[in-house]
Amino acid sequence: TEIRPISIASVLNPKLTLTANLGQLAWGSHDFSKSSHDVNFQLEGPENNPILHAQLEDNEGHVRESQMNLADCIKNEDGHLSFMECF
Repeated sequence: TEIRPISIASVLNPKLTLTANLGQLAWGSHDFSKSSHDVNFQLEGPENNPILHAQLEDNEGHVRESQMNLADCIKNEDGHLSFMECF
């Protein structure tokens, strides 16, 4: 009998806790997507850090690139994603 690993899906909505503040992604508010463009997610570095990249407009209308390491405030507890108390 072949043993196969079990996959568990867990989803969090970053729009509920991420905001755009002066052209930078920030924790603690909501709906960063209203002023974001070219949003993408990549696993980066030797530890596969989950990095969210976005182009954001600052208060002067200039577009800036911003990035956020999602592991700073999101953790995996037994296959379920949850927000840590960091904002």
